[in-house]
Amino acid sequence: MNARDPESEWAGFDGTFEGTRRRQELAGLELTPAERLRWLEERMTELLKLKGRAAPPGQAASGKTRV
Repeated sequence: MNARDPESEWAGFDGTFEGTRRRQELAGLELTPAERLRWLEERMTELLKLKGRAAPPGQAASGKTRV
């Protein structure tokens, strides 16, 4: 889809932080409260799997120490 196409669901969003935030808010308003809760629970499950997996300070994602 093209943001410049007036028929596109992305029309009116310029790709800036504010535009992205607005688009996400509008998408969230289309969900029922139960769907929003399910979405939140799924995101929390995903984030908990990543907990503690950040690289220690001074190490790149590859595990090699930066100089």
